[in-house]
Amino acid sequence: MGSFLRDNSAYELRSVIGRGLEDLMTVNLARYKPTGEYVAIRRIDLDSCTNDMVNYLQGELHVSKLFHHPCILPHKSVFIAENELWVIIPFMAYGSAQDLISTHFTDGLSEQSIAYILLGVLRALEYIHQMGYVHRSVKASHILISADGQVYLSGLRSIFSLIRHGQRARVVHDFPHPHPPPEETHTAEHSVLTFMPLWNFVYREIPRKDLLPAL
Repeated sequence: MGSFLRDNSAYELRSVIGRGLEDLMTVNLARYKPTGEYVAIRRIDLDSCTNDMVNYLQGELHVSKLFHHPCILPHKSVFIAENELWVIIPFMAYGSAQDLISTHFTDGLSEQSIAYILLGVLRALEYIHQMGYVHRSVKASHILISADGQVYLSGLRSIFSLIRHGQRARVVHDFPHPHPPPEETHTAEHSVLTFMPLWNFVYREIPRKDLLPAL
């Protein structure tokens, strides 16, 4: 992080390509003037954020500094522009896996495509787990694909540390914001880490095409 200037005048905003965080975040395509490179900018209205939202944003920025992996979406620069937090990230030409499903592969992705995407996700998750964290929101909209086909896992606001009092926790009693379940559930670590989110991703988020039935 920090390889791009922390100055909003260095970026030429283009079209809006997304929104999020309860419509407090606008994602713009932008041109980085010093090099002409296209990037995406997450612009977050800090004045309208609740304290909980600010805490989650701080957590995301913290882990983004810790994580360095080719399958995790990097932050190129982070700074404040007037009342907005600007987060500069690489432009993902193919958008998210959810975008691909909704606009280009409405009948489902091929088995080979699913395997390729999941390979990138698993590599990112393996690294996150080795760092002592768990990603609690692995879903198609958090899986991004660049113009050269590189798969990136995003959604670091949903990262949760497994280290408690200097030791690695074996269970997690915490849930992603902003939709906690009605009652606390005792969840085994390995279930939270990989199996259920990825199972849901393959069998619910990405419709299957040309897959053989289970024998």
